[in-house]
Amino acid sequence: MAEKRKASRCTIDATQGRGADVIVIGAGLAGLLAAAYAVRAGARVRLIATGWGQQIVSPGWISVCDRADDDVIAEVRGHAALCPDHPYALAGPDALVCALDLFQDMAEAAGEPFVMRLKDGHNLRLATMLGAIQTPLLAPQGMAAGDLTDVEGPLLIAGFDGWRDFYPALVAGNLSAQGIAARPLTVTLPAERGSWDDWPANLARRFDSSDFRAAVLRQIQPQVKDAVRVGFPAVLGMEQHAEVLREFEAGLGCPVFEIPTLPPSPAGARLSNGIRRWLLHHGARVQIGHAVVRGIVEQGAVAPAAPSGEQDVAGVFLSSDLPAESVATGADIGSRRVQALAQGWPSPLIGGYVTLPAEARDVAANVLCGRCVRRPVWRDIEPAGDEIPCPEPCSVMVSLCRDAAVWESNRPPSTPVDSDLPWAAFDMPGNVIREHYLGERFDGDNPVGLSDG
Repeated sequence: MAEKRKASRCTIDATQGRGADVIVIGAGLAGLLAAAYAVRAGARVRLIATGWGQQIVSPGWISVCDRADDDVIAEVRGHAALCPDHPYALAGPDALVCALDLFQDMAEAAGEPFVMRLKDGHNLRLATMLGAIQTPLLAPQGMAAGDLTDVEGPLLIAGFDGWRDFYPALVAGNLSAQGIAARPLTVTLPAERGSWDDWPANLARRFDSSDFRAAVLRQIQPQVKDAVRVGFPAVLGMEQHAEVLREFEAGLGCPVFEIPTLPPSPAGARLSNGIRRWLLHHGARVQIGHAVVRGIVEQGAVAPAAPSGEQDVAGVFLSSDLPAESVATGADIGSRRVQALAQGWPSPLIGGYVTLPAEARDVAANVLCGRCVRRPVWRDIEPAGDEIPCPEPCSVMVSLCRDAAVWESNRPPSTPVDSDLPWAAFDMPGNVIREHYLGERFDGDNPVGLSDG
């Protein structure tokens, strides 16, 4: 489909919409791609969502017309002609090709390339966690490497002892029953405290460690034998996914591929994180964790996009047309009351979350932002080199400020740091950020076991 993609490449007029703010509500694939499209067109973009979309719970691939045996787009055109009310007919096949084109471009730019069959425009044939076969058009590179079309030779399906989200014997047995030679292998994961029966995303992060994956690789190498490919559950790394694939292929001497497992989907999380990083790097604002319940139009322009909840700690996201003084003073705008996060952070785009003393705000920013890959330009800290600018306090900062406001009047006792606790669980004693904040805010120092930044 490479030639088709070149011929049908969607063009974007970067002069359109310049200087305008675009608010995208929702962080599914539609929202993420809409935001990216608007950024590429030159618009200033803000994306607001309650949470990530369906890509976090889906297998991670893109289906267009699963029943198509030949050219998928040709099948879509035929179906659209027969069913004029179908969304494919209403959008038009050219729009579908354009959307797939944009998606592949965006996924590649985000560092999570999606590919299709070498035979142009045909569906892939990929194994599921039950050993069934599904036929998506596009899949992450690591999954597409497991295309079962014309596979010659046996597959080795590897799983992990004690991990209940994937059973290699089940996958291999059902593939063999369909005429695809496969055999199972179970290996032992390196022991780590609190890691029994991990969630898929947590297990994927363990594969980001070179020592961890080396221990797994050593167990599999002697068992490859005549296998032409080795399949794994889709947990081969989170931030280091591409490196894990390269390392395993080099160490095993054959292609490796991923098979979807139970949600939450590491493949979907990788894609969401990659596009989110791309958006932030290109100056967009991404706010996850806020439910938008209504929009307000005043004098022909969007005013606040109002999240759910009327309490003071709820956020109100403002357009740049509203005056900064209305935020700083907590003035009423319509039926909403806006509270400033900090008068020292003057941008009206920051919105209001919770009010803390200035010194408490500084502590919150010090203990949290120093650990982030982005630089908070809202604190007048300019990013250097390839650092990613952070245009405003994120939802994690909001969560910390919410808890810190309670601690101001009822300080909890300090607790030894427990590194196994979730990183953003600020309400749990022993959380690393919580204990760092309490020590610096109330004791003027860092608790035992913590270091700056």
